Amino acid sequence: MNVNLCTKKMKTIIASIQTQNEIEKLQSYGAIVSIMELFDDLAEILAVSEDIYQQYKTSLLWHCQVLCGLEEAAGLDEASHVEAACEEIRKLKSVHCFNCN
Repeated sequence: MNVNLCTKKMKTIIASIQTQNEIEKLQSYGAIVSIMELFDDLAEILAVSEDIYQQYKTSLLWHCQVLCGLEEAAGLDEASHVEAACEEIRKLKSVHCFNCN
């Protein structure tokens, strides 16, 4: 698994969510969850800090859930959730997690 390719694909999916219909949003969320399952396996293999990884993953998935209509927005607009989700992806790539910037 290539972390850079996977994170790039997730960013592409997240950026497109704002223009998708309800079904497409749910499909996008499913794709993101599937990619995150690959990250789960990699995190275990590389012995990435479980606390840090789970924090980034949980936040990323929450923002994606909001974007896909599966969670309440908590006062932020869609653009803010897109930005926050992309920031969590950046954190996954950081030295604190998968170290592949």
